[in-house]
Amino acid sequence: MLLERWLPAYAPPKVTILPMTLFDASGHTEEHETVNIERPSKAKLNIKHTLTKWLLDSMTIGALLNTIAFLVLMGILKGQSRARIAKNVRTVSYASPLECSCCTTP
Repeated sequence: MLLERWLPAYAPPKVTILPMTLFDASGHTEEHETVNIERPSKAKLNIKHTLTKWLLDSMTIGALLNTIAFLVLMGILKGQSRARIAKNVRTVSYASPLECSCCTTP
């Protein structure tokens, strides 16, 4: 929601304020402003905003995959079993940094 608010995929409608003169029965005039909202018939995709959001999503997924690859490689180099490597991946990937077992000493 926050990214969509900051970087909308489609352009918002154009709002213009138009001057309007009102005439009453006695011939007096009053100046008023009216708001005109123009909605495009077909919304145009904002490519720059869409690519920016795609890049941010890719970096997030890439960080997760990089963390998993690091844990697997370090586990292999340390000679850990598959079960221990899988436990490390589950613990570090899903836990908050304060709860992970790799940072606490028993």
